[in-house]
Amino acid sequence: MNKVFIEGNLIKDPSTQDCEFIDNSTGEVTKVKVCNFTMAVNDGFGENKTTTLFNVHAWRWLADKCSKFLTKGRGVIVLGTIHAGKPYKTPDGTMTSVLDVRAEEVKFLGAVKKDEPEDDFPC
Repeated sequence: MNKVFIEGNLIKDPSTQDCEFIDNSTGEVTKVKVCNFTMAVNDGFGENKTTTLFNVHAWRWLADKCSKFLTKGRGVIVLGTIHAGKPYKTPDGTMTSVLDVRAEEVKFLGAVKKDEPEDDFPC
């Protein structure tokens, strides 16, 4: 089973785009919305504090909700599946990677905005 439950804050505003998929059997083109955001998750205290970054991908109706209500700094809880991201070199020269999460549910934390759903897992 591959499930992850993470709580953290967005490090920048989310981006949204339409992806096109071609149905191989019919040749029909379908557009699907995806909302991408990066969240920082802190663990430990003081000198032992570490931060892990997760690239989160929300699809279809969940993408609509996330793009409408999420902004930089907003707290979220994400339930989804985790996948290894591509490694990259940081400005100080160390190699690192970000983990990718395909969101299945997203809970918005903090003050409720106008028209925002208020249930436990609104998306």
